[in-house]
Amino acid sequence: MKDILMLLKNQLNYYAVIMTFVFFPYIYAYLPLIENTTNIKSPIIIGLFYLSISIFGAISLLRNKKSILGFSPYIFLVVIATFSLLWSQEIIRGTVNIYLMLLAILMAYLINSTIGFTKSLKVFSYSILVFCMLFQSGILTSNLNTYNFDGNRFGYIEGDFSTDPNFLALWIGLGVIYFGVNITNKKYYYKIIPFSILLYFLFLTASRTAILSFSILILILFILKKRFIYSKFIFIYRKTVGKTLIISFIFSLIFLLFLNIKKLEYILNRFSLLGEDDRLIIWAISLKIIFQNFFTAIIGVGFGASDRAIGSLFEGAIINDQGIPYFSSHNIYIDWLLQVGVIGFLFFIIFLVWITKISYKFFINEQQYEPLLITLYIFIFGIGVNLFGNYSWPILFGLILSYALESNVGNIKGKNENLYK
Repeated sequence: MKDILMLLKNQLNYYAVIMTFVFFPYIYAYLPLIENTTNIKSPIIIGLFYLSISIFGAISLLRNKKSILGFSPYIFLVVIATFSLLWSQEIIRGTVNIYLMLLAILMAYLINSTIGFTKSLKVFSYSILVFCMLFQSGILTSNLNTYNFDGNRFGYIEGDFSTDPNFLALWIGLGVIYFGVNITNKKYYYKIIPFSILLYFLFLTASRTAILSFSILILILFILKKRFIYSKFIFIYRKTVGKTLIISFIFSLIFLLFLNIKKLEYILNRFSLLGEDDRLIIWAISLKIIFQNFFTAIIGVGFGASDRAIGSLFEGAIINDQGIPYFSSHNIYIDWLLQVGVIGFLFFIIFLVWITKISYKFFINEQQYEPLLITLYIFIFGIGVNLFGNYSWPILFGLILSYALESNVGNIKGKNENLYK
């Protein structure tokens, strides 16, 4: 009987993780429709969606309480954020954001104890691939009240179905990394197909942040493992030239045909307007608020209150139903500095160095490349987009913390079966 209950628990944990990664893009997009239909606020809907992760993740955590010490840098961020609620004007918003941060820990425990990091990334990558194809076909928005902010950008849509092109590009980017790394294995050269499709959708979003993030990521990749990359490409050429290169060439042509000249001109035009982007004004306003007095510089405006602080000074702010102006900082680093001040910001840098160091160990030992690539991609992406408070935080940082947990438990000795199963 005990064995049966254990098997049932493991299966529930397994499907909780799988279903979260599969259905997240759809829940996120249909939030306005669900909210309007049920009259339930979106934070509660998201809380219900992540309920299985909360319950099973907490059980997994309680069974492995000692390993929580391996999350110390991240735990410090949660503690600092919680403490800053004492002087925040947005306690509810801040509390929701802290809940999302805690969910990432629970997600990491479930990932580590069930399907592992690689399979989680695989499931999410295929989910995003299917989601984008259904979205592009119009199936997902059929008979719904929607409108496009910018018809030239894939995913810039509001109404009953709502997506943000920058966050959509962020999620697509994870899939591009997963399929891109797998292409280097001759057994998986066919993954050039989903790789090309997702790359196509990534450019359709016209997200400057995503394109710049990948450009910087590729540059860093060549600097870190220049010799290895060259030898890998030579291996691919020798072993799979007859198939891989032909398939790559065909899909490159298809990609260029889809990505017409007008789309290229639109993307290049967006880059030419970088100097006139509102982000520069928003960042200047944020820094002005941060250093307006000694108190704010040291401890910030409080967790969750950054959008309100910026909105009070930014002319293009969005006014909510209560007449309060809000606007995002569009930068995770400036946002964290604004919320918790210089002291809290130092702990964020410590966390960044800590998680990058862990992912680099996987990379340099030639065991796994996705951890470092995803870590760098997310944190580079954060320069142009604020990730705090976004409902995908448990997904993104659950993945990151899962290999931090695995490193803490296994110390990356040889082939780590738990991570790569």
